[in-house]
Amino acid sequence: MPGLAERQHDTHAFVPVEGEAPDAGAHTARDFRIPARIRDEAPTLTLLVAVHGAFFALAWNAAALGSVAYALLAVVIALHSSLQHEVLHGHPFRGTRLNALTVALPLGLAVPYWRFRAR
Repeated sequence: MPGLAERQHDTHAFVPVEGEAPDAGAHTARDFRIPARIRDEAPTLTLLVAVHGAFFALAWNAAALGSVAYALLAVVIALHSSLQHEVLHGHPFRGTRLNALTVALPLGLAVPYWRFRAR
């Protein structure tokens, strides 16, 4: 088991050993922090990718999957409607146009986003 001095030396780029100057190219742990806005919106962005990917995968394989595909498509379309609701509240991006583009594809066809937004 390494002693304290060896552990400090192993993490030299993050915690300089007392008396040593940090390397010019060394990074601190603070340099690697993910901005709060991105960290908070990561689940929404992940869901956006998953919903669109699942929709196209299920639509492409609907003939092979039969009625299971249609049941799963209903869940995916419901999640897409939830994402449209999030976009109305300004998530995941600050820009209205960019947000609108993320849910602009009318996956549900019952109420496309542009009509949903106009109500």
